[in-house]
Amino acid sequence: SSSNSFVEPVLKFFHNIPLMTLDNGRITEGLANVTPCRGLYIKLKDGCHFEKGNWEGFMVNTIPADDVDHVICMIECNPRQILKYFTVKPRISLCKVTLKQFNNTQLEPIKITHFPINGNISTTGHKLQGSALEKLVVIHGPLKFHIWLMM
Repeated sequence: SSSNSFVEPVLKFFHNIPLMTLDNGRITEGLANVTPCRGLYIKLKDGCHFEKGNWEGFMVNTIPADDVDHVICMIECNPRQILKYFTVKPRISLCKVTLKQFNNTQLEPIKITHFPINGNISTTGHKLQGSALEKLVVIHGPLKFHIWLMM
């Protein structure tokens, strides 16, 4: 975590991926914490190139965050509103690392390059506050929690 917020160790990205912003540093631009948006493109630094890598059994293009100049995103909005685009630059933060599998052992803070955005393919009830959705499916089963699907 960085500044008490979660940092994605890997940002899985594809064109039009649902994302959400993770800070309040750009409120004047309409970008508050957990603003829903869409990731559109990745702009690499000059001379940098994608490399093929195997992730979860799929061959995909990979790139270290240090080689990315910025990500181009679009705020999710009502179709009648004007589209608003913005860029997200990588940040370098000092992060606490806790190894939950090893009795919550805490490592010395590490420096990590990351983007202040998270994937928002699935979400929580907390993040849905203030949202207007056409449908919401709640799956209830033998689990001790509900699974919500936005449609």
